[in-house]
Amino acid sequence: SRAPATMPASVRPGWGVLVAVGDKAKAAAHFDRSLDRKADVSAAALTGGDLDLCTTKTILGRLLMNAEGTARAASQVADILIDVPSVSAKHAVIACDVGGAETPDEYKVTITDFSRHGVFVNGEKIEPGEPFPLARDDVVVLPFGMEYRFEILDDAPRPVSVPAGKEGKKAQKTPGSKKKSAGTPGAAKRAAARGDDVAAKRVKASEAAADEGGVALAFGDEGSPSAKVEPEKRASADAHARAQTQDALDAAKKLETANAELRARLERAEEERDASAAELERARVDHARDVEEAVAAAAAASESERELESQRAEHVGSAALQSALDRAHE
Repeated sequence: SRAPATMPASVRPGWGVLVAVGDKAKAAAHFDRSLDRKADVSAAALTGGDLDLCTTKTILGRLLMNAEGTARAASQVADILIDVPSVSAKHAVIACDVGGAETPDEYKVTITDFSRHGVFVNGEKIEPGEPFPLARDDVVVLPFGMEYRFEILDDAPRPVSVPAGKEGKKAQKTPGSKKKSAGTPGAAKRAAARGDDVAAKRVKASEAAADEGGVALAFGDEGSPSAKVEPEKRASADAHARAQTQDALDAAKKLETANAELRARLERAEEERDASAAELERARVDHARDVEEAVAAAAAASESERELESQRAEHVGSAALQSALDRAHE
């Protein structure tokens, strides 16, 4: 039976929706920032259930954590952030080409898989990296077993185009994340203020490097960069970054192994449950048969007892008759 959307189409914010059908999909918590990528993710409230599609291109992906796993990362990839480990950071992209469509039925909708564990549409795994057409009532499954039904909404807003890379102001530092080094721009900063294009470009490049987590360069009075960080410190920072990356990969592998073990245990538990149910059914059938046989035996015994009683009565009657005959002869 079809599971209804949790909100009527008249009050939904988007042009389409992935309606959560199974229990896993309904329980999967997520945060939708597709219409406001400036939204602060660190303390955002997560909700479960349906996934609303509002833009011409919606990225579905995992809610990322910082390297230490202690807080949500400030930098996220997806538009709809799903808090499920089996979902990739950029798992799938749902695109809606409106073109010259006059009605929602004329929209050209596709889904593209960019994930590790795949995307299934109507029970078939789609080809990674290849757009796959979506139609009304198609069933989309994300790993593992999160089942949704795709719907295009009538009398709903048209898809919104969100400019690529519109991230708003720089996100606040995530608790527990690595501190960024700050450069000490000198004369180049002053030159930039005077409108010196060359110096301004150097200052902009330095600040961009710092924003990306690298090393900000300082410029001397002559406009030439002078390294403020020794090569040893830079090498140490690179080694630390590599170690953090390796730790994250190791943690991901351990999580995947734990998930595989958990799935195996669940499968074994289901097999044992099915075996127990079959054994109970066999015992119930055997017991019913035993009861039926016992009832039949009791009925047979009762019948035998009645026959014996009848024979005894006949025997007593015959003996009395014989005794009377004997007395008459005497």
